[in-house]
Amino acid sequence: EQFEKVAELDITQTIYQKKPAKLLSEAAKKLGKEAKIWVKVDTGLGRVGVNWKEAPEFIEFVAGLPGIRIDGMFSTFSEDEELDRNQVDRILDIDSKVKRMGLDSGTKSIASSNAVFHKPYSYLDAVRPGLMLFGMYPEEDDMGQGIELRQSMAWKARLEHVKMVEKGESLTYSRRFVAPERMKVGTVHIGYSDGYPRGLTKKGIVRVGDEIKPVLGTVSVNHFLIDLNETDLEPGDVIEPLSREGENNATNLANLAGIMTYSLANHMNILTPRVYYLNGEPVALSKPRLCEE
Repeated sequence: EQFEKVAELDITQTIYQKKPAKLLSEAAKKLGKEAKIWVKVDTGLGRVGVNWKEAPEFIEFVAGLPGIRIDGMFSTFSEDEELDRNQVDRILDIDSKVKRMGLDSGTKSIASSNAVFHKPYSYLDAVRPGLMLFGMYPEEDDMGQGIELRQSMAWKARLEHVKMVEKGESLTYSRRFVAPERMKVGTVHIGYSDGYPRGLTKKGIVRVGDEIKPVLGTVSVNHFLIDLNETDLEPGDVIEPLSREGENNATNLANLAGIMTYSLANHMNILTPRVYYLNGEPVALSKPRLCEE
């Protein structure tokens, strides 16, 4: 049933095992369709994919199935420089052997965002950037290297609670923050269960209007506190835990938390609504769905 849906909707399917290939072929024949596939090859990462030594014979098998069209062959780098070069050689060797069989493996691809910046020998027919699609750089040193990116995502939240705290009062777990003076403090209903890194405990920074304010104390499961001194903000006002530009952009926050930028971009909880913009205008809203309808 799932393979019939793939064929019906003209979805390009990754294939690296014979049984799914046969099932997709049968579904395509039943619907009178041609199913498009990309063959995933394990050239050294060891995760998923047909073993590179067996790939030519596998491609020959799949190419012989009715209703199947091979559009491409791809692999994933191990991110080890020596092995990465070998992985590219293996993809090219597979392609050469497939051509000698009188077949076509289609578009060849292995380059990631990191490879776009650092491994031009791996570009082949197509690159597959991931992190770059968020407008983020694989490494901080990649900024200013000829490819201009603009971070595509920001995170906004409303203040849940605002209060005055007296000098000497402690806040958050383990008394990680003690007020050095009488001060205004805001509670944000976001925590590490939502994807805001626990590593930003006592390190995080948040955009409040035109100012950057520090996170106070511990980032807990679903809350953190911020300094609101010299602001007139009230509960319900909007702040930005993550901004597209400025000090609290994704690269800087990831560095402060000691994690990869990719981790920060991908760990936002699915329950967090997303608003999508086109040319500066909101065009779609993705709301959380807790159960199947």
